[in-house]
Amino acid sequence: MSQDLEASSIELLQLHPLQLQKLCNREPVDWAQMRVPDGAMPSHKAIVRALHQWRTGIPAKWCLPYLIVTPTRDVIIGACGFKGSPVEGTLEIYYGVAPYFRGKGIASQALCRLLQVAAANDGVERVIAHILPRNTPSRRLVTRMGFKLERRFLDTDGEDVEQWCWTT
Repeated sequence: MSQDLEASSIELLQLHPLQLQKLCNREPVDWAQMRVPDGAMPSHKAIVRALHQWRTGIPAKWCLPYLIVTPTRDVIIGACGFKGSPVEGTLEIYYGVAPYFRGKGIASQALCRLLQVAAANDGVERVIAHILPRNTPSRRLVTRMGFKLERRFLDTDGEDVEQWCWTT
């Protein structure tokens, strides 16, 4: 695995619903020779949510996760995406990078690409990210990307989270 990976050298590949179904069932997926380091895949909770949303008719771009991969497509280094269709002009995003690849600007580039997709849609006015207050690197990232802290609240899992907002 390259330690010199630059942020500008990533690709986003959207998961196919069949791959998502296998991940949901915890079955093996053929990644076409790509290595998958620990922490690169979306959480099981995100996978289940995405599959449910897709089955209920939400467009793929708003619910199916994107894998963050090297340009040579030999390593999956993280995942990102939207948590559903825009609601009243607001989209929620998520992102994660395998620990080995953190601190290399990968999340910045992935987040930038998600914001470009959001901004290209007339119905999207705001993009939000829910971040745990102790997640300092993620808080720094959204601040650099122009997000503003809106509020702090307890999420459905009882976790104290901050809601950060970016406007188009």
